[in-house]
Amino acid sequence: MPAPPEDGTSSWDLAPCGYLILADDGLVLEANRAILDALERTREELVGRLRFIDLLPAGGRIYHETHLMPMLRLHGRVSELALDLKRADGGRVPVLVTARRHTPPDGPVTIHLVSFDVTQRRDYEREILHAKQLAEQAAARALALSRTLQATLIPPLPPRIEGLDVAAAYRPAGSGDEVGGDFYDIFQVAEHEWVVTIGDVQGKGVEAAAVTALARHVLRAAAVRSPSPREALLTLNEVLRGSDTERLLTALVLRVKQVDSGWSVVFASGGHEPPVLKCAGQPARELDVPGTILGVFATPPLSERRLVLGVHDLILMTTDGVHEARNPASGEFFDVTGLLAHVDATPDSSAGAVVDSLLSKVLTFSDGIARDDLAVVGISITQ
Repeated sequence: MPAPPEDGTSSWDLAPCGYLILADDGLVLEANRAILDALERTREELVGRLRFIDLLPAGGRIYHETHLMPMLRLHGRVSELALDLKRADGGRVPVLVTARRHTPPDGPVTIHLVSFDVTQRRDYEREILHAKQLAEQAAARALALSRTLQATLIPPLPPRIEGLDVAAAYRPAGSGDEVGGDFYDIFQVAEHEWVVTIGDVQGKGVEAAAVTALARHVLRAAAVRSPSPREALLTLNEVLRGSDTERLLTALVLRVKQVDSGWSVVFASGGHEPPVLKCAGQPARELDVPGTILGVFATPPLSERRLVLGVHDLILMTTDGVHEARNPASGEFFDVTGLLAHVDATPDSSAGAVVDSLLSKVLTFSDGIARDDLAVVGISITQ
């Protein structure tokens, strides 16, 4: 084996990587300037005196005996092994090692080993790992915040109202990790008089949740101030246009009041899906009422509709997640046709039975995956 030049000007000593020539037992036969500088040793301290295993910390020595040398003897080479080399002062130099075992027919076996200093790369990897940990912690906090917000935006249980069966269900899209824009609310405004709202804010996330909370509070305040659902929606529209948000929303407001002949219902829609009415002995049908999405026009064209519900009549409100639920196999949408058909096919016309079965039906139709938030509210007359 030719000895490397001693003048320090050859490619051997000018190489930007460490180079060791080892005997088959690991004894260092030669070392270039890069590896000597990295280890802070002289050629006299290293060559002919130490073996490669002596340059490794305890963990590296175990790996040397169980992996590095057995792989060299079995395959004749190893590539890009991550190791630490010990400096003379006990410090460590992280390196990537590539080695080849040379077996000439008429000479001793030697091992040629190249090492690349990856100190900066390791520091970078640590920074990346730290950033990843911070991002995971932030994501966990955001998830907890989202779930807390969602719990505060959706009433946990519908109230008990004498003469009415009230039921509601909510299912967030996907895994439910992100706050959605669907909402509903049911609250009393006078004796035997209740207001039911349902809506859908554009988009998702914390900003959508903020608009959702704003909409619920505005509609509550407006419903107390005025008996008109139309006026409540106009108030919400005015607040949205004056607030610092570009989020639009649709909403449906019903005011339900007990009267001598049953329950009077007055409702208005701000571009929301029409409610569905199911009367005893009649097919389910949509109750269309003109209305425009809120937050766009200064004075949106809104109108009210009135009707009286009798015993066993049902009114059902949904968000677009029901209509736009899609079957992944056929590509078909659940649509209003599926909604009306399901209401007609449900033998029990109580609000609880219809709401529960509808949510289950939509999820089954979508193969168990809610691609959009689902909100459903039902009211049926019991007396």
